[in-house]
Amino acid sequence: MRLLLGIAMLLAASPAAARERGLPRWLVGTWCPETLAPTLQREDCNRWVAKGGGLSADLAFQPGGSPDVVIQARVELVRGRLRYTAEHRHYRRPAWRERYLEVSRGPGEMLFARETADGHETIRFVRAGDWLTVETVAPGNAMFRERYALRR
Repeated sequence: MRLLLGIAMLLAASPAAARERGLPRWLVGTWCPETLAPTLQREDCNRWVAKGGGLSADLAFQPGGSPDVVIQARVELVRGRLRYTAEHRHYRRPAWRERYLEVSRGPGEMLFARETADGHETIRFVRAGDWLTVETVAPGNAMFRERYALRR
């Protein structure tokens, strides 16, 4: 029994465990769009997993059934602040990466921002029960809101 307790304490003291302590673990899970439109497949659900000291997901957008954009998303702690990275892979264009820094966070909520050539952009993640809302405010204040249900 002491051996198991010792192993658990070593794992908890590892650098990866230390990094994961400040992560928004409430994001982990499989999140499906609020309404699965006829063009969406079950594969369009976003599965966030704890991986490599951060949280990762592959987000696919498949209008018409063929993948147009795949985004590799990651939330990680960098010098005590959360950072959200979205690496876009588009089958018609070169890949590009967007990095957002934490503005604020609380229980079930985190807000990120970045500066672009066109202005300020924010992304807010809010979890309420089994629902996740992702709000993006683009330069010029155009807002996009997506809701996801936790799949059990």
